[in-house]
Amino acid sequence: IPINVLDHFLEVIGKLTIIRRMIKSKADTLKRRYMKDKDVFALIEIIDEMHKENQLLQNRSEALRKIPMSHLLIPLRRMGSDFAQSHHKEVHLVFSGGDLLIDRKIAKLVAPWLGPLICNSIEHSVELSEVRRLKGKPSVGKVTVSVQIREEKVCIEVSDDGQGLNLAAIKARCLSYGLKSEGALGKMSQDEVSALIFEEGFSVKKESFHQKL
Repeated sequence: IPINVLDHFLEVIGKLTIIRRMIKSKADTLKRRYMKDKDVFALIEIIDEMHKENQLLQNRSEALRKIPMSHLLIPLRRMGSDFAQSHHKEVHLVFSGGDLLIDRKIAKLVAPWLGPLICNSIEHSVELSEVRRLKGKPSVGKVTVSVQIREEKVCIEVSDDGQGLNLAAIKARCLSYGLKSEGALGKMSQDEVSALIFEEGFSVKKESFHQKL
C-alpha cells in the first residue's frame, strides 16, 4: 500500500476520533441533564462501542505502516559481502533484531545510512586476514548490526571486531578529497575526526543505498 494512501487514511481516522470525542462530550452533558432518559443511555452505549471500533481501526491502520527490520537488513548482507571482497577482506555480517517492526518513515530515514556504516566498518576498521592472524584474531572479521527498541525508540548499533578507526587515514582521505583543510583537521578532537566518516563523499555515498520501502 503506498505510504501516502496510509497517511491519508490515518488522517481521516484522526479526524473521526476528534468528532467522536465531541459527540461523547455532548452526550455526557445530555446524560447529566436527562438521567432517567433511556434513549440517552442507549446513545452513550452506542458511542462507547463506536470508540472501541474506532480505536481498533486506528491500531490496525498504524500496523500497516510498519515493516520488519529484516526488509532493510537482508539486502545489506550481499552488499557488505561484495564490498568486503572488493577490499580483499573476509568479513562475516551478523544481524539481530530483524523481526522487529518499525514505521516506514523511520525505515526511510535509516536505510540510506546503514550501508555506509557497514562499509566504513569493513574499510576502515576490520583488518586484512593476514594482519588479523598476526594479532591472534580469527582471519574472518565480524561486523554486527543490532536493532533494539528502547523506551519506544529504535536503536541501531553497528559494531565490529576490528582495530577501530584509523584517525590518520581518515585525515589523509579528507585532505585528498578536499573535504577539510590541514588547519581545520589539526584543531579537531579525536571524536570530531571520527565523525568525518559520515561526511558526504568521504567513503561511500549514502544515496547508493536507498531502498524502495
